[in-house]
Amino acid sequence: MFTTETVVSEPEPGQQPRERRRVVRAAAPEIVSRLTDPVWLARTLWARKGLIVLAAVVGAVLAAMASLMVPPRYVSTAQLFIDPRDLRVLQNEVSPNATGGDPTSITSYLESQARIIASDSIKTPVVQSLGLDKDPEFGGEAPRSGLSQLLWGWLPGSGAPSRDGLVYALAVLDKNVSVRRGERTFVIDIAVTAREADKAARIANALAETYLENQATVRADAAQRATNALTARLEELRNRLRRPARG
Repeated sequence: MFTTETVVSEPEPGQQPRERRRVVRAAAPEIVSRLTDPVWLARTLWARKGLIVLAAVVGAVLAAMASLMVPPRYVSTAQLFIDPRDLRVLQNEVSPNATGGDPTSITSYLESQARIIASDSIKTPVVQSLGLDKDPEFGGEAPRSGLSQLLWGWLPGSGAPSRDGLVYALAVLDKNVSVRRGERTFVIDIAVTAREADKAARIANALAETYLENQATVRADAAQRATNALTARLEELRNRLRRPARG
């Protein structure tokens, strides 16, 4: 789009002033009109195809480098079936009875078991048995070479740990463990995230096994208490039966 404007030039001595017209380009309207022209856009992009390809290659290289710098994460899941019959273990009974069918009680029991699995009483033995407090992923010190290990030994205070490794490992493990109950099921999922697939599987299985051992101990203690209570009750009844005979 073009416009014209009149320019009056200064006359030379003895001459009349002259008018001349020059063409002035309206830049902004022309750019707007070109941006709406697909042919012009296609030609412009094609003319700059080298720059576009270079930008795409640089972006792909940067994305690949970023993916290599970020360590991979693996998730392993262990599943536990929680028997709802364990809900009703009466004090005077050695074996559990069937659940009374109260959905609220069953749900509360399952949620309680999920909380037990996620508690430090289950995680602490796992950290100790697998040595997670010495694992760099869980806050442990990375292995040093021979020279760095020698120099580190001469540093003052290098022999004493700077933090409680067990507490730090428990905090990291807590962030990497998810315990939840499936909807309308008696199954609890223990999901563990780690940088190595084998490590994630070992931690998930260790949590499940530790919970089962804990529950076996709890049941054994409950059975022992029930047996002691039953024995005391039988002894009391036996003594009552003997008293009339003596009289």
